[in-house]
Amino acid sequence: MGCTLSAEERAALERSKAIEKNLKEDGISAAKDVKLLLLGAGESGKSTIVKQMKIIHEDGFSGEDVKQYKPVVYSNTIQSLAAIVRAMDTLGIEYGDKERRHHCLGGQGSLSKMIWNQLWDYSEDRNFVLCYYLLLVCTFYLSYFIKFLLRWKNSKVL
Repeated sequence: MGCTLSAEERAALERSKAIEKNLKEDGISAAKDVKLLLLGAGESGKSTIVKQMKIIHEDGFSGEDVKQYKPVVYSNTIQSLAAIVRAMDTLGIEYGDKERRHHCLGGQGSLSKMIWNQLWDYSEDRNFVLCYYLLLVCTFYLSYFIKFLLRWKNSKVL
């Protein structure tokens, strides 16, 4: 029993220090990690958020991804604008410029092909933007209204 450590004790102490060092480094790197819990029903966009975060904060799109997604983005944009055009007609919202209704609906009430460069002109039409926000708000509150109706229907207060 001396004042010094045995070879085994020195080796154990070195291993312990190495483990402590690794734990400290892992703790520092774990503190930098951000964890996000995404909750939502099916098809609510959870995986889309994860994909977007990877694209924004990691490598971005590859050339192949750009080729693959470009037509989808264009199609979604045109479909969304077409939905707003149809909603304006259904809701009786007039365009700021009366000529736009003729361009959008082709005069017959059916959606004609819109040229990509002309799509951006509609963002300057205040009533078009108003219709967009109206649809957005209605969609948001409609989900709460439907949930309320279902709760009310299932309650015994009827």
